[in-house]
Amino acid sequence: MLQCLQEWVADYYTRDDAWSYSAHRKLFDCHDGEKLELSSSQLDASTLAELLD
Repeated sequence: MLQCLQEWVADYYTRDDAWSYSAHRKLFDCHDGEKLELSSSQLDASTLAELLD
């Protein structure tokens, strides 16, 4: 079971289902409200702490 989950997670960027990157990207792009997109290089403990304050 763990192997199946690991494969499913690894396919995040290539799948085309409701839980894929493409589906999440569409949701994000369609949202008209305020949003903030961070790259993984911007995510560190201090940045997250500032955002959550």
